[in-house]
Amino acid sequence: MYVIDRRNIGATIWGRGATSNLVFACSEASEGEPTDTLFHGAFDVNSGKHVYHFDDHRSGEELALDHDGRKLALFTNDGNELFFRLYDVARTRSVFDAECGLPCGGRYDLEVRKASWSPDGTMLAVGTNEDNVYVYDARLLHKIPRPILSFSHQTRSPSQLGITILEWAIDKKFARSRLGLLTGGGDQRVVLTNLSVAREEPFIVAEIQGEIAGGSFGDMARDETPLVVGDINGRMHMFKFKTNDL
Repeated sequence: MYVIDRRNIGATIWGRGATSNLVFACSEASEGEPTDTLFHGAFDVNSGKHVYHFDDHRSGEELALDHDGRKLALFTNDGNELFFRLYDVARTRSVFDAECGLPCGGRYDLEVRKASWSPDGTMLAVGTNEDNVYVYDARLLHKIPRPILSFSHQTRSPSQLGITILEWAIDKKFARSRLGLLTGGGDQRVVLTNLSVAREEPFIVAEIQGEIAGGSFGDMARDETPLVVGDINGRMHMFKFKTNDL
């Protein structure tokens, strides 16, 4: 059992590969609570002890670990702006390698809903509660601390949930895209954005009547349903298509 000074947990994530013996966690501050005692760091599941603390004392929002378990993105909020820091967790480094602020547009209530690394560990995609998606190239953050791509699922009426689907597409799922990003949000659509083709318009994969609460993409090579989407009214929507349809 692990106790983080009775703090609210912002996010937890299991390690994998090089960090398979670790659990990563971040804590969030309650309104008006000081943040200098917050915990963001790693636990060793074998010893049951804290391994190290990350060097960020802002309120924790979200965590994203790459597929090899080597790079971790920690998202935090200082009450006015959102940030993320990248850590080399395979080397148990508690000092960040790069930092970047997220576009806030003057909003103080911006939150990270989803974050995911590309399969090759070079791109980091982030989805917010205001239905915006930002894609960063982790290799360029030291020189270009801003997104290389951004797009929106916004509508005229603000959504309740923001971005609820954020998943990288790989060739065995979608034949048209070497590197694609599947997203769903407040416009009630799931779209595929092809990052291997500059300025290509997102392709609409599915559209439902009702705000998207979540979704899952199946492995078509195993005869799984290609796409299942749930809405906030409790309904499930299943979509079937072939890879050459995309």
